[in-house]
Amino acid sequence: MTDDIDDQIVHALQVAPRAPWGAVGDVLGISAATASRRWDRLVENGLAWIVTYPGVRTSTSAAAHLWKYTPRRARKAYSTN
Repeated sequence: MTDDIDDQIVHALQVAPRAPWGAVGDVLGISAATASRRWDRLVENGLAWIVTYPGVRTSTSAAAHLWKYTPRRARKAYSTN
């Protein structure tokens, strides 16, 4: 089960995909370790993942980050339980 903090972590990473966990934690009022641990839990449970592909300049590290995530509110709306 996810909560508002999980939603906020995902949103923060959508806004700034390369943000360090310390910055994410500072914005959300949680520790860097907590932000990282919660993200790892979302990924391990298949609730969020990252897809990347080369940018226009494939000789560089340019990439687009597409975050896949199903917010808790949407899961409740589509739940059969």
